Amino acid sequence: MYTNTPALAVAQTLHNLGATVTVTDPKALDNARKLHPELDYVGDPIAAVAEADLVLHLTDWHQFSTIDPQEASLPAPPAPRSSTPAAPSAPASGARPAGSPGASAVPESRRPPTGL
Repeated sequence: MYTNTPALAVAQTLHNLGATVTVTDPKALDNARKLHPELDYVGDPIAAVAEADLVLHLTDWHQFSTIDPQEASLPAPPAPRSSTPAAPSAPASGARPAGSPGASAVPESRRPPTGL
């Protein structure tokens, strides 16, 4: 028999905050229903994410990690970000690039006068 899990605690917290929460689990639905009858339960993981605004994958069950987002009508995960930094834009005429000796983050027009 399964007991209260961290995933169910997250589901309960989200429910308490006003979210509609649908839970699925390949082994523990009956016990989860007894522990948290106020949550919604379905046996099929694809049905659990239908029309969802947010999906939390809080288990290491293999059948959940192999679900195809297309099959579940979920947006594809974002592409990994490039580790190559963007090229800096060209400085304004006469300006020094940020980080160079003598460069200032304060625009020249806003700097106090010098030589006082």
